[in-house]
Amino acid sequence: MNKKNRDTILKITPIVGWIYIVIGIIFPFENLFFFVIWIIDVLLCVGLHALQLFVSIPIAKKKNISAYKAIIMTMIFGATWWKPLKD
Repeated sequence: MNKKNRDTILKITPIVGWIYIVIGIIFPFENLFFFVIWIIDVLLCVGLHALQLFVSIPIAKKKNISAYKAIIMTMIFGATWWKPLKD
């Protein structure tokens, strides 16, 4: 598998996470297991992606990518967006 295909496949993971969050907002989970998974997903998608901004913005600036785009892309895709820029 080439690097571009691998990076594309890895970007699917956070998209699935965001979809799960939206589903949990629209249809709150009554099952404790799915609710706990939802909470963990929210913490990872929001919290961890926000922390990654400290790394992604400087990397994006070195590649002449705006801070605004870096923020949007990092919050959506996390490290699957900025790590390939770094490599």
